[in-house]
Amino acid sequence: LSVIRKSILDQVGGFRRGFEGAQDHDLFLRISETTKRICHIPKVLYAWREVHTSTAGNPLSKPDAQENGLSAVDEHMKRLFGPTCHAKSCDHLFVYDTCCTLKKEVLASIIIPTKDNLSYLKNCVESIVEKSSHKNYEIIIMDNGSQEEHTRKWFFEIKRKCPNIRIIEADYPFCWSKLNNHGIEAARGEIFLFLNNDTIVISHDWIERLGGQALRNDVGVVGPLLLYEDGTIQHAGVVVGLGGWADHLYKGMETVHYGSPFVSPLVKRNVLAVTGSCMAISRKTIESIGAFNESFLICGSDVEICIRAHEAGLLNIYDPFVRLYHFESKTRHPENIPQQDFEMSIKHYKHYRMVGGDPFYNINLSLESTTPIIDNRRL
Repeated sequence: LSVIRKSILDQVGGFRRGFEGAQDHDLFLRISETTKRICHIPKVLYAWREVHTSTAGNPLSKPDAQENGLSAVDEHMKRLFGPTCHAKSCDHLFVYDTCCTLKKEVLASIIIPTKDNLSYLKNCVESIVEKSSHKNYEIIIMDNGSQEEHTRKWFFEIKRKCPNIRIIEADYPFCWSKLNNHGIEAARGEIFLFLNNDTIVISHDWIERLGGQALRNDVGVVGPLLLYEDGTIQHAGVVVGLGGWADHLYKGMETVHYGSPFVSPLVKRNVLAVTGSCMAISRKTIESIGAFNESFLICGSDVEICIRAHEAGLLNIYDPFVRLYHFESKTRHPENIPQQDFEMSIKHYKHYRMVGGDPFYNINLSLESTTPIIDNRRL
């Protein structure tokens, strides 16, 4: 059920032959290139009839729909972003993987704050060096007062072994935002990849994928799928307002494609925010919207910079085709978060903390569960 202004339908040429089974997908993509005034009404306005001959009841009922849908998305990418961008199929029907090529000469600056915890940091850096297929990168380790001798010894050895790794002394009280801003000042790249020291790269093309999207003129921040050590989901996009503040959707769930009341965790989508544990932002975006807000001490500034990008008219992207491990505990203790961060969140999260305030999360879904479930009070 869709309502389209006739002048726009005439302008884009209506439905096209050759896209049977995905003709509406193709139409809506072309309309989105013409106007941004597209609205979804979050009310149940009609019931969808499912029959065996429709893809709603049987995804295999229209064999051409998958390929024609892929063609629609691929042509859309090329129209918007040029011939180096494309779409490809993946393991799931009607899920398309969109990519923007990152040129080999583009330098990516990977910024990692740390204080000792060498076992984590060493594994993180080694995964970058061993797995990254994009070789034009620098690693900037922000040393926030490491004191252990074996850490200092490793710093000396890794700098000698890898000339593209630098250790920046950051001898001041811990402030996640300040450490990353300090890293930005030292960085030389066109892309900044902010990374926690307790992460491990899984996807060899993580730099190309995150960086290629971050360099788009319409994109602010890009984040990947992060996994706990047991392979369950640690991060698949942030919903502001979830749990009263902001939280990771699908947290603790299996990495499977499934039909829920919300989109699958294995489908790329726009989000209001992603986690700072791994996020990509281009230099030009930082120059446009500003760096991290240093009034946040431990957490919250990652969400705040994403909100700033959104309010500047940029898109933030969650990309499940990029995967890393993040060895954060499944339980975060709020008593470890300073009161100042809560106060800053109240100030900067604004109306996004209210029910239905996150524009990328359906108003009918509960904000009390990281697993998407219907909030019956809203219906």
